[in-house]
Amino acid sequence: MAALADKVATLKGKYAGKPVTATEPVFDYMARAIGLEVRNPAFQLAVMNDTEPSARDVAAFEDDLRQHRVKVLLYNMQATGTVSQRLQHIAEGVHIPVVGVSEVEPPGMRYQDWMSAQLDALDKALSGAAP
Repeated sequence: MAALADKVATLKGKYAGKPVTATEPVFDYMARAIGLEVRNPAFQLAVMNDTEPSARDVAAFEDDLRQHRVKVLLYNMQATGTVSQRLQHIAEGVHIPVVGVSEVEPPGMRYQDWMSAQLDALDKALSGAAP
């Protein structure tokens, strides 16, 4: 776990304060541990609770993407709906990196490896490295 804690600390040093958004709050604790500014929480809560996000929340989310107010879009790979998929397409269309995260540890993976892989993907996206 020390290596994972070191990785979080390194990312925090590099990216604290950077704005990101997510389709669901499944990575919220980790994003906040890194010090990222997580935008669009009302949208995320609606999706997590299987309710329709308000038109205002959807518009704000889309505007954040189109105006490049966020550096990365995080999405739950294990639960994607029509609205979430549309937002991913918008992000890709305006060249905002999209990073898939999951809320359940994949079969056959250790927790540390799972989290480390997600953190590596986030680091790559925030650094501007090509996918």
